[in-house]
Amino acid sequence: MNQLSPYLSGFCFSLLSFSFLFAIPPSHERIALAYPLSGITIDGSIDDWTQDLMQYPISNALFGAKAEGAEDFLAYYMCGYDQEANALLLAIVIKDDIEISKVESPAWNNMDTYTLYLNEAYHPKGSGVARYTMRDNYRDLTDITDNWDPQLKAYLDWEKVDVKTQRIGNVTTYELKVQLNEPIYDGRIMGLGHMINDQDKVDDQSVIYGWVGRGGKSSSPQPGRIGMVIFQSLPGTMGRVKGKVAWEDPETPTRPEGIQIVSAENPAIWMYLPVNESLEFEAILPNGKYFLRPGKIAFFNGDTYFKAKVSHKQAFEVQGGKFMDLPTYQLKPEPKPDFETKGNLLSEWNAQSGPKIDKEIQKYMDFYQMEGVAFAAFKEGKIVYSQTYGVRNNFTGEAVTDQTLFEVASITKPVFAFAALRLWEKGIFDLDKPLYEYLAFEEIADMPYAKLVTARHVLTHQTGLPNWGWDGGLRFKFKPGTDFGYSGEGFEYLKRVLVEITGKEMNQILEEEVKKPLGIKDMYFQYDSEAFPRKSHGHYNGYPGLIDFPDQPGVAWSLVTNPQALSKFIFALQDRKGLKPETFELMFSSQTQVPEDFAENNWNAKEHVGIGIFVAEAAHGKVIKHSGNNGDFKAVFRLYDGLDMGYIVMVNGNTGHFILDHIEKVLIDPEQVLMRD
Repeated sequence: MNQLSPYLSGFCFSLLSFSFLFAIPPSHERIALAYPLSGITIDGSIDDWTQDLMQYPISNALFGAKAEGAEDFLAYYMCGYDQEANALLLAIVIKDDIEISKVESPAWNNMDTYTLYLNEAYHPKGSGVARYTMRDNYRDLTDITDNWDPQLKAYLDWEKVDVKTQRIGNVTTYELKVQLNEPIYDGRIMGLGHMINDQDKVDDQSVIYGWVGRGGKSSSPQPGRIGMVIFQSLPGTMGRVKGKVAWEDPETPTRPEGIQIVSAENPAIWMYLPVNESLEFEAILPNGKYFLRPGKIAFFNGDTYFKAKVSHKQAFEVQGGKFMDLPTYQLKPEPKPDFETKGNLLSEWNAQSGPKIDKEIQKYMDFYQMEGVAFAAFKEGKIVYSQTYGVRNNFTGEAVTDQTLFEVASITKPVFAFAALRLWEKGIFDLDKPLYEYLAFEEIADMPYAKLVTARHVLTHQTGLPNWGWDGGLRFKFKPGTDFGYSGEGFEYLKRVLVEITGKEMNQILEEEVKKPLGIKDMYFQYDSEAFPRKSHGHYNGYPGLIDFPDQPGVAWSLVTNPQALSKFIFALQDRKGLKPETFELMFSSQTQVPEDFAENNWNAKEHVGIGIFVAEAAHGKVIKHSGNNGDFKAVFRLYDGLDMGYIVMVNGNTGHFILDHIEKVLIDPEQVLMRD
């Protein structure tokens, strides 16, 4: 069986000792069935594999242009298990007309490689995924240093993986025997994924194929990122179910994404299935009793949030060989709690203010599924209340403390602007001199407006450049200096200019111009060995991700800190410390107006952009502020300059924005800050 045979249309198994027809066809591309196999020798040849075993295509082009035909690329895998060795058996067969397997500096993406993803713990909260990447003498494992799952190390071991590779003609075969930590039993489900890098060197592009359409994401613990394998001793003990998911209220303007199926007898047996365009799902399951529950709890539609009630379940039973059409599973909404919408807790601070803030933040955390929050309120140049809530890692349950560090995303910008203004005061550069005269930005050098961009344009979001050039390319949206257009890309350009003209690395500049003069310790713009163990994981929809700490500062987004450290920077702004008085006047003065659809205030106060900072004009003075959004981290600070007080909120999850502005409503009475005409 060295040639690639057609994919079978049904489950037709011969388990070496006997043969029979299993009449249930494959129901979903992400579910594989593993049955016992014997007599398998791991030598790179699959001649000893059962000839009619199910072949699962690895055909989804995750990145790059899909193969033009079967001669270009075609791949499948087969699986089974060795009960005595407690091992998963895999055979991956790849038909590829061009193969690159030997390079000077081998890496997963510069030659043809195969990657296996295994989530053996398969915990509903998102356990770590073991990644094994291989090719002949090349081996690479998941880097666990920044992983959310500390137990993953126990599952990572090449000693447990016996793999042999063979190429005959245009067919490459990987044969694997993977010893598992937990025992194999009927009905056990485990996360399984496959990824193949086909490096044909056509226009220096490779194509990455996956078994599951969404790809094997070792950096994501979210269910559905990889597929599943179900261990069974006999095919006759399986049945198929088909169903549909819908909101109880058909007018709910958000689409269900998937469903969880959980065994009523063993909660370790569960699976997540995405629904199709018709909101339908289909699964092959072992005999037993199960229930359905929401596959995803939080749903967004613009700024509107919907939450499915997790206590609402729908029971059903699977009987071997039977096909079942389940009644539609209707998602029921979780009632929204009553949130306080007006208060003056900070202005009228007393012994009850802290507990009231705690209660309000906890309500938001519970409903919006926020994992961890750090909060600080300050008055008259000192913190009057600080508190941490929740966890820094939702998988391990490790609590947030006052030492926990958060990404504050775009709040990096005013910190960088402060450093830039100090250099400007020293005459290092000119705010209004075109940046190309210092250093050309190669990606835009040939564009008409490239020679007009100045540091002032960058720091006031008037470059005309997009926020980032990932989508739609790096193109000017308008002539620099003529309009407002929020742009992180512009900040990165100015960073390169300042590094060029000072001859210093950006981290050194930030150290010398911000941290040292202001006496701030816990501010980090790039990887730091002392800070790394204290950094929180970010979360998407309840699932933690890898700890992200860049090698070089991103002056538009990379600041990692906590409220205590950030408050020192805010106090410097409040006390006009570290810059000349006239420079602070410039920093807070209006450089351009903020459009209404971009303004971040609760009472429609007039808002403008200063130098690297946003300012609202309030009845009792300026509100100096900035927010940050890295997706899985959200943050905000507000300094009520005339009232001598403010607050900081940091959140380590993607729903954090629901609390950032809201908390202002209970801290400050709008009558005190609203600009009156």
